[in-house]
Amino acid sequence: MTASNPSQHGASPLPEEVESLIQRYLDEDLDAEGFARLQVFMKNDPAVRRRYLAASESVVLLRETAGRLASRGEGEGEPAATATKLQPYLWLPALAAGVVLLMAALAYRSFALPRVGARLVGSTEANWLSPPIEQGGAVRLGTQLQLASGSIELEFNSGASTRIHGPALFEIESKNGGLLHYGKAFSVADNEGSKGFTIRTASGTYVDQGTKFITQAAADGYSQMFVVQGAVDADASGFGRRRVLGGNGIGFEVGATPLMIQIERGSETAAFEFPTIPPPSAVDFTSTHPVDIDVDFRGRPDQKTGVSPRSAAVDVLVNGRAQQNHDDPSESFFFNKDSTGYLVFDLGETLPVMRIHTYSWHRNRAKPELTQRAVQRFMVWGAQESRPASLPDSGNPGGWTRIARVDTDVFFQVNRQAERPPQQAVRLQPATGAIGEFRYLLFEVLPTSDYDDMVPRHTFFSEIDVFTE
Repeated sequence: MTASNPSQHGASPLPEEVESLIQRYLDEDLDAEGFARLQVFMKNDPAVRRRYLAASESVVLLRETAGRLASRGEGEGEPAATATKLQPYLWLPALAAGVVLLMAALAYRSFALPRVGARLVGSTEANWLSPPIEQGGAVRLGTQLQLASGSIELEFNSGASTRIHGPALFEIESKNGGLLHYGKAFSVADNEGSKGFTIRTASGTYVDQGTKFITQAAADGYSQMFVVQGAVDADASGFGRRRVLGGNGIGFEVGATPLMIQIERGSETAAFEFPTIPPPSAVDFTSTHPVDIDVDFRGRPDQKTGVSPRSAAVDVLVNGRAQQNHDDPSESFFFNKDSTGYLVFDLGETLPVMRIHTYSWHRNRAKPELTQRAVQRFMVWGAQESRPASLPDSGNPGGWTRIARVDTDVFFQVNRQAERPPQQAVRLQPATGAIGEFRYLLFEVLPTSDYDDMVPRHTFFSEIDVFTE
């Protein structure tokens, strides 16, 4: 919104810098450094104060006219609200002193045009679904940025930056954060002004504590966050705030029972030490009670499928101890090549399942840089009194209730072998009470991804713990 220039009315023009500062301030597009310079000009030069006053009065008149026009189409009650908002400007002309006038200008900010929260500073093959924003363009609060593909980089007024990868829908909520409806965001908030930078999702809120982190959200409400460096406080309804340290991740699964998914890297020792997840348990239900485990699989008919001939027997998953070294097939259970494997745990009766922990460890003995079998990719399903006749499939649960989705490579943002932690643990738990009451738990185990052009393999599972109390 632009006000008239005094040079158009015979007055001496002000320096171009002053004109720019005033217009950017009234357009809510002035950074802290520019605001400090404008303060100095207004304090020391009456002409600048008069110019600011004239410009602000023009903006107010334009807003008042726009408000009246809008009120005609929005029903009764709106004109009164608009007039109330503009009332402080009735005494604005009386403020001649620069400091007092500046304080009045600050009051104006609370109901001026929508404020700028960020600026678009870069894009890569961005395919916009929302109106596109040009390089360097201001992004006002409340703006929704929607991408079909490609990426954009935003620099927030706080100094934080976020790269949004499409498909994505991201909304600017403040000068220090936004709402990720779906998509992926890589955020860097490593200066004092950006501490507390926040990415919200439908299921969780992630608050920076001076770091780099990656947030992903699905349209169905599922979200997850991985801390690249530093620390992030993760908060979700019922779970409270939890600090996640660099190299670890957390996620939230929505559904009948909201679920927290913690994924952590281990010490790479036989002790299986993790930041907060305990080592494999010898006192969980599956380690202390007889549990039947049925094994099934699906795969291409031209491939070797099923359980690997080098795998340990399935009961190694519930023996209450983990493997003792990083490459031990005899103490690990794993499927063969690109099968989709299914493990059906029959607990013997319907019980409240409180928590589920899974563990893996693998570093190839001959080529230590290979850690492909450490990744955990699976879905957990549940059923109560009767076991469904069919296995779940994409888009068709077949009578099973989906409990959670896990892909540790996504959490750890693995793009090549060297980035994958060789020892990993996953914990699934609700905020309170039980995940649900189930007799049958089904683990749908997916092959590893084909990073580094390697043929997909299967996880070396060390232990699966199920807690019922």
